[in-house]
Amino acid sequence: MSVSIALEGKQNIVDLMDENGTSIIIAAMIKRLEDNPDLPDLRKNLIVALTNIAELPDGFQTITW
Repeated sequence: MSVSIALEGKQNIVDLMDENGTSIIIAAMIKRLEDNPDLPDLRKNLIVALTNIAELPDGFQTITW
């Protein structure tokens, strides 16, 4: 499976935050990485999606925060 995210979609993922300033979608993606060690295809796609989001300066900062 291939993961592709348009530039506007990447920015929307980064900008959607909860009241604590945590990116809701990125937090959910990282939680799925932690909770699903037995699903290698899901993990691979999540890693690719996070890599794509990290291409944005704000994306990288949000993921590493």
